[in-house]
Amino acid sequence: MDGTPSTPDTPVRHDPPRSAFARLGLRRLLAFQRDPLGTLERNHEDKSRAPEWMAGQGFVYLHAPADVEWMMRQRSDVLVKDHFMQTLRKIVGNGILVSEGDTWRRHRGLMAHAFTPKRIGSYVPVMARATARVVEPMREGEVVDVHDVMNRITMDIVAKALFDADVTDEGATVGHALEHIMAYFANSAEVLLDVPDWFPTPVMRRFVRARASVQSIVDRIIHTRAASGEGDRGDLLSALLAARDEAGEPMARGQLRDEVVTLFLAGHETTSLLLAHVLVELAGRPDVVARIRDEAAAVLDDRAPSADDAKQLVYVERVLLEALRLYPSAWAIGREAVQEVTLAGHTYPKGTQLLASPWAMHRDGAIFTDPLRFDPDRWTPEFRKSLPRGAYFPFSDGPRVCIGNHFAMLEAQVVLVELLRRVTLSLEPGQKLEFAPSVTLRAKRGMRMRVHRHAT
Repeated sequence: MDGTPSTPDTPVRHDPPRSAFARLGLRRLLAFQRDPLGTLERNHEDKSRAPEWMAGQGFVYLHAPADVEWMMRQRSDVLVKDHFMQTLRKIVGNGILVSEGDTWRRHRGLMAHAFTPKRIGSYVPVMARATARVVEPMREGEVVDVHDVMNRITMDIVAKALFDADVTDEGATVGHALEHIMAYFANSAEVLLDVPDWFPTPVMRRFVRARASVQSIVDRIIHTRAASGEGDRGDLLSALLAARDEAGEPMARGQLRDEVVTLFLAGHETTSLLLAHVLVELAGRPDVVARIRDEAAAVLDDRAPSADDAKQLVYVERVLLEALRLYPSAWAIGREAVQEVTLAGHTYPKGTQLLASPWAMHRDGAIFTDPLRFDPDRWTPEFRKSLPRGAYFPFSDGPRVCIGNHFAMLEAQVVLVELLRRVTLSLEPGQKLEFAPSVTLRAKRGMRMRVHRHAT
């Protein structure tokens, strides 16, 4: 289970095809757009190291954990964010999600001021209150869309933690805008072909309007805070405004906007999806729900959770780790070679797109026994130590690991415990979890679930 890739005796070169038509790879592009997750699974099983050409670019699928480690840790010096991620500049500008080199290092250092353990831990009461505010009004027998419920909770949390602000009135506007933004990025052909903003497709027009809406809200909040002259209010925005680099320089206002938009959208979306997927899985597993509630009662009794409690919610963490294994919000992670690179005896030219898929890797039966079964008990300390690096990477890995991963895990623990203290949710008949992957692993449609209240 070391995940070591096989290496041919003689190095194999993979140069671009001479035919422009072959480089377009329209058939592969359409197949990927129709079924991206199935395409990733099939390529993972095939183990081919030859590039597939789509939209004029060569794509290489990484199959072994050692490949992923090579991409994310060993060769991060010559691999940058891939073409798809670079298209996210349309919404996040030059934020740390897509920036590179010295720019990325400087801004990552500035952003670290907002993600210290002490500051992250201080948001636990915010997480608990946001959950209670949404869940308390639910009525016995009420049918809700679990994705909508999780969106409202995580929107409340990220707004309070990031801005120390209540965006209840604007939450619907942001949520609606986010749908159009993600719909654009779900259109793989339009994204890979890098269609310009002015191109008059319906998807592009809706995307441009949605982007303007989100940026307007963020700009107003930043301007109001900066003009107020207030000190540290305990939120992430305060930390970013106060942060200084090694030269004593603050973050430029345009860069601040890019980073805040990145945190606002990514921080809200990914945790919301994780929690929705967990609750769908738990709908048919009353034994898992009972164990979560028993652990929460033993650790918390009747009091509100604190950051220190998360360390004792061991089973809750295992449930979340298993949900991230089966349903990683970042379902594919890519890099682009800025020079010729060699992996496992195969040489690829500059510009090659390297693609690692948590979705496919986490379903590899050679790594995870009975991989399609939801089994939180697999996450023992011994199992976690036995996993080869590169086998499990829901938050990416290496220098570009998600800066908000600890915030997201703490948030998910608090929300899940606080929700299950009050209600359990059962799936309505005919509901099936299917996906329409965009930047994140989004569901094709909402999942209808029935509320069952119990005493707190």
